[in-house]
Amino acid sequence: METVLEGIPFSVDRARLESALGAPPDAYSSLRTEEMAREAEAAGAPSAVYRISRLARPRADGVDIDGISFDGTLLAENLDGQKTVFPFIATCGTHLEEWAGSFCDMLDRYRADVIANLALESAVDSLKTLIAERHGAGPLAMMNPGSLATWPLDEQRKLFALLGRSAARIGVALTDSLVMRPLKSISGIFFTSSEGFVSCERCSRAACGLRRAPFNGCAAGTGAAATC
Repeated sequence: METVLEGIPFSVDRARLESALGAPPDAYSSLRTEEMAREAEAAGAPSAVYRISRLARPRADGVDIDGISFDGTLLAENLDGQKTVFPFIATCGTHLEEWAGSFCDMLDRYRADVIANLALESAVDSLKTLIAERHGAGPLAMMNPGSLATWPLDEQRKLFALLGRSAARIGVALTDSLVMRPLKSISGIFFTSSEGFVSCERCSRAACGLRRAPFNGCAAGTGAAATC
């Protein structure tokens, strides 16, 4: 069963926006940032789709979800003992992407990029809240293909095999090179985790606009290569 959320209410978190932009704002830049935030809120809204899925045939190097074989040792570890998971795709939306791509000034383009990231975060957070409330699931954690070496990017194809038709409804497509369009889109699996797994804690990449937690010094490799 799939659920599509179109036009998720989106309000730009001004404090987070200013923080993400970095440099202390002067009067003009503050006014411009506020103007663009209002434009973004009027331009469009993020969307998402998720599916209630059953797990079968757990194994050391992966799991089967609704008849599709997903591979990955960390995925298998995190989903061990689970019966139900929630594959999902979320996006800032095509209208917001078009708005963000309409600027020529480099600083405006940067502001727009940060705002589009915040819209995507808003979609993911709204989706997580809905799943927890509607299905009594929680606390929820998520994994995203390509975020760590132990669950490679090409696993996205399998998520789109599950959700492709609904993804098209919210305007998201997966290219042959595994890039999602709109660019500010994300795919993954929500699952119950009392330990509160966050993949960012195992990723040492510093320059990431979607970081949700600081690197904890543990690197996720492949199998025995994982270190902590």
